[in-house]
Amino acid sequence: KKQAKTMFMWRALAANLRVTFPDVVLGLYTPEELGANVSIGENDQMEIIDVQPSQETKTDAKKRLERAKVAFVGKGVPIEAVNDYIHALRDLFLATDQDVLAHLTELWNQIKEGKKTVEKVFVLHKVA
Repeated sequence: KKQAKTMFMWRALAANLRVTFPDVVLGLYTPEELGANVSIGENDQMEIIDVQPSQETKTDAKKRLERAKVAFVGKGVPIEAVNDYIHALRDLFLATDQDVLAHLTELWNQIKEGKKTVEKVFVLHKVA
């Protein structure tokens, strides 16, 4: 709470490293990133209070991911291509639903801004 800017910077760096260097990071996460409640005690010792991930967060991510799929299908991408893309992200980068959703959101924004095309992203071939 006292150093939010620093925390956000390191969280962004960690997310980037997971995508850029998954072979080095090997899916390592901090307890907080996995949904644990943590408190800092005397001598800055970390104490894990609860290790149950929030089901609401997982459910919300799944719902948002389904809406993202629908949006891409609405742009003319076959659902199989979207699912294959998502599975590749999960398999290659050990991505969670939240990671995949963040990537798809960024991709969607790039398509809206004209920086990328749906055809190039999903390697679609138009039949004349």
